[in-house]
Amino acid sequence: MRSNIERLLSELKDARTLIDSIAPVNDALSGQLNNAIQTYLSVRRRFDYAALVVAIYASYEKFIEDIVAAYARVKAMGKPYSMLPPKLIEKHCRKSTEIVSKGFLGRGRYPGITEFTVIDNLYQCMSDSPNYRLNDIAIVAHESNLRYYETLTLIGNLGIDDLCNKVRHTESLTNWFKNTSASTGEVEGVPLETVLTRLEDLVERRNQITHRGGSPDSILGPQELRELVEFVEAVCQGIFEVIVRDYLELEYLATGRTSELTIKEDPIKDGTVVIIDNPRVKTCKGQPVFYIAGVSRIAVGRVKDIQINGTSYDFVDDLRFIELGIELDFKIPKSAMLYQLATEDELLWPVVER
Repeated sequence: MRSNIERLLSELKDARTLIDSIAPVNDALSGQLNNAIQTYLSVRRRFDYAALVVAIYASYEKFIEDIVAAYARVKAMGKPYSMLPPKLIEKHCRKSTEIVSKGFLGRGRYPGITEFTVIDNLYQCMSDSPNYRLNDIAIVAHESNLRYYETLTLIGNLGIDDLCNKVRHTESLTNWFKNTSASTGEVEGVPLETVLTRLEDLVERRNQITHRGGSPDSILGPQELRELVEFVEAVCQGIFEVIVRDYLELEYLATGRTSELTIKEDPIKDGTVVIIDNPRVKTCKGQPVFYIAGVSRIAVGRVKDIQINGTSYDFVDDLRFIELGIELDFKIPKSAMLYQLATEDELLWPVVER
C-alpha cells in the first residue's frame, strides 16, 4: 500500500515541476521575434492547462482504484471469502458477473483479461477456496467520475465506517485547510462543502476538457494549478491515512500484536521527542512505531534515537531503567497514543537493514 501513495506523490511532483516551468519558459521565449514561437506562446497556456487538469484527475482516479484494490487484497489475506465485509462481497459478485455479461473484457479498461479468469476467480471465491483470488476490476468498478461521495462509496465497501467524518479530520487535510485559509487557530476538521466543491470543480474541468478539447471556458493560472495539486495531494493522503489506521487497528491493535509506549510528558523538540516508561520489551533505533489520535489522526515511522540520562543507546532491554527518551522521525501531537511493532511490516514501512 505504501507504493500506491509513493507513486501518486511522484506523479504530483512531476505536475508541480511542469507548473513551475510555465512562467520561466514564457519569459525566456517572449523576447523571440520568430512567428512560430509567438504562436506557440499564444496557445501554450491553454494546452498546458488542459494537459495538467486531465493528468491530475487521472492520477487521483488511478490512486483511488489502486489503493482500494490493494487494501481489498490485504483484507482477504488469510481470511475465507465469506468473512470479508458484506458490501465488498456483494460488489465483487455483482460486478464480476456484470462485466462478463456485457462483454467488456479484453479491450478498453480490461486488456488482457479473459472471461475465464474472471469466472474462475469468482467460482473459487464462492466456493471458499483457501487459494481464492479477487477480481480487482470488479472491486474498483464505478459508473461515474470519482466525486467525493463516489470515492467514499468505493472505499466504504472495504468495511470502513464513517468515512466522510474520518477523511475530513485527517492531519493531511486539516493541515492543507489551515494553510489555504490562513487560519491561526487549531483546525479540527475541514468543512464538508469545501471538499465537495474542490473535487467537483476538478471533475467538471476534466470533463469539459475531454468533451470539448482544448477550448475550456476558464483557464487556471500557475498558482491556481499549484493549489489544485496541493488539494488532490491532501485528500489522497487523507484517504490513505484512514486506510492505514483501519489496517493497523484491525491487524495489530485488535490482535495484541503491538506494544503501547506510555508517554510520560508532552512531546518536545517540535513534537519529535517523547519521554516514555520503560516499555519492558526491546526497543531499538529503527524500531517501527506509529501513533493514533482523534478519529483519524495517524502517522507511521521509526525510532531515530534512544537516550537515557543524556547517553545514546542503539537499543534498550534493561528493566532497571524507569524511563527513557526516544526521538521519532515524525511529529506526534499531544494526547496521542504511541505503539511499536516487534517486526517489520513492508506494507507501510520500508525495510531497513540493521
